[in-house]
Amino acid sequence: MEETGQRRLKFVDFTKKDVKRLKKFTEFVEDSIDMYLQDMNDYFKRLPEFLKEIPKEHHNRVLNEIPKDIILTISKGNFDSESLAQIRKYAGFITEIGVSLDWYYGIISYTFKMLVDIYVTIGGAELHEIPELTHSINKALIIVLSLFTDNFMEKVEAQKALESLLKELSTPILHTWDGVIVMPLIGTLTSDRAQEAMEVLLNSITQYRAKVAIIDITGVSVIDSMVAEHLIKTVKAVKILGSEAIITGISAEVASILVRIGIEVEEFITRSSLREGLQYAIKIVEGK
Repeated sequence: MEETGQRRLKFVDFTKKDVKRLKKFTEFVEDSIDMYLQDMNDYFKRLPEFLKEIPKEHHNRVLNEIPKDIILTISKGNFDSESLAQIRKYAGFITEIGVSLDWYYGIISYTFKMLVDIYVTIGGAELHEIPELTHSINKALIIVLSLFTDNFMEKVEAQKALESLLKELSTPILHTWDGVIVMPLIGTLTSDRAQEAMEVLLNSITQYRAKVAIIDITGVSVIDSMVAEHLIKTVKAVKILGSEAIITGISAEVASILVRIGIEVEEFITRSSLREGLQYAIKIVEGK
């Protein structure tokens, strides 16, 4: 984290001059922040969109405790590893409770703008000092924004990884015997999931050089005409690859649905159970 923090400071050219400017501003911030944040609290709580954005039980922390800590950290120019880690932790909390980080970053930026305006009004800085102070604050805000963005990207990557895992779990491939693979399908089959299952199965046939692919639908309760069509296409595609497809576990209900929508079960190699399907597959592989 220390190395990452230094890279951030270097990237925005945050120097000792910036720290010096901000520290001059710090005393004013420390004296004014509580009063200003309370005013901001009262203002935002009157906004309908605010009430929708932030859960009520987190109002004080989101609009008081966290902004105060982040603003004081920035105003002191304090970007050591511990401070950076704390800001990222705050970003994680904000995301976790469902508040958009760009909205929240806007609150932090707006708070600074108002504090600078008040600071100038009371004569805390000469007019010629304001552009430099504002520039230093903007550099610090960019560092905070980068931490918020990092947190968001980690969430996105974690979500992608989870979706990928769920996809693998929803269409698993079992390499049960040399030359034999099994795809057990469970739950409700949608057209999209059936298409996805077909792609996974065909890729796995190539990957494992399988002679037989078993599609076990013991755990499937409902099949509609679109899904049945995908099932037929899958069996035909398996044959095009030079392999055999066996469908196992067709329940009476599913068989009835297939017949009702005009699918002849006799067109497929079927077995009542996965065990029987495996026994038949092994015979095919061994040439018996």
